[in-house]
Amino acid sequence: MAKLIGSTRSENFDENLFISNEYSWFYYIASDCAELEQLIVKMAEQYCEGCKLYAVFGDDAQLALAACAIDTALTKRALVRDRDNLVMDFEGNAAHSPAIEDRARAFTAFDCSFSVLSSPVSELPTFNIPSGKMTNEQHAWLESLSEKSQFNLEQYLVEHAKSEKNIIIRAGAGTGKTYTMISRIGYICYDQNISLQNMADRIVMITFTNEAADQMKERLKSYFRNRYLLSFRVEYLTMISRIEHMQISTIHSYAKHLIARLGAEFGYGTELTITSSQFVRRRKASDILDTYVDQKKLERGNAYLGQLGMPAYALRDSIIDFIDKLHSKNVDVASMSAKNFGRFAPDSQQAVYETRTNFDPR
Repeated sequence: MAKLIGSTRSENFDENLFISNEYSWFYYIASDCAELEQLIVKMAEQYCEGCKLYAVFGDDAQLALAACAIDTALTKRALVRDRDNLVMDFEGNAAHSPAIEDRARAFTAFDCSFSVLSSPVSELPTFNIPSGKMTNEQHAWLESLSEKSQFNLEQYLVEHAKSEKNIIIRAGAGTGKTYTMISRIGYICYDQNISLQNMADRIVMITFTNEAADQMKERLKSYFRNRYLLSFRVEYLTMISRIEHMQISTIHSYAKHLIARLGAEFGYGTELTITSSQFVRRRKASDILDTYVDQKKLERGNAYLGQLGMPAYALRDSIIDFIDKLHSKNVDVASMSAKNFGRFAPDSQQAVYETRTNFDPR
């Protein structure tokens, strides 16, 4: 253990705030902190109780001591750190991964993020913040620390915002949106103060693709599994079993879910099937064109097929492509007439118009 050289006890460090039911703790530990050993012991204890840790240290030696304390506490619980996950190790043969490097500037594990200042912050005392509950002065301190370390203040503020607050996050790929969303759910579960089983019924997550929805479910399962391994709280296992039943889906699947759930009030049954609009259009186009061509063959004979200039299926595909272009341009079909569709051959414009209006009855 390194020798600790520091000042008197900081007025901003309140050891009475260390309670077991906090969601997270943020620490800033100045390079001259006199109570480093005590703080590190407390941090390891809180982490093993399932409390998320954020910390910024004045120097890399402090970070190394704190990281070793976290790994030692995990080892005592037959757990090893495997990057962002925790793994059981009853035989004690596995090693923590990645290993703690000499003079490391950052350390990450599940629900644990440490970093070191890139340059000194003058006159900033050691302080701690429980579950994002900070003063205006502490908020200003966090802004300074975020500029000079790997601590991400924006993610921290989103995660710890009041559960009733609406938040829009705009960020590019690989910037931690999924991590922030998972963290946000973890905080809301804490802040709502209801059972995790009931919390699962309150969560709705919309994704662009089914693959993204499946990935989000796996990330949530991993999150609550790690939470269980740290705290041994059975409700986290219950939450894992509920994730498959949570409403995590594309917007289309969610809309179907709402219709099935509320459809009885509007005269729909609960057994719903979804048919692609493109499939319906193609079927309508085929039916209408078949009827139209049969009628013209009766009037003009079989030679009429040659007069079309293309096979019936090609004409159908052409009409569907034309319809898609109208939809993409937000064309007001109600204001259109047959002459708007041009003149391709005698009587053909009327056929196209009739086909189009059958797709969008007015």
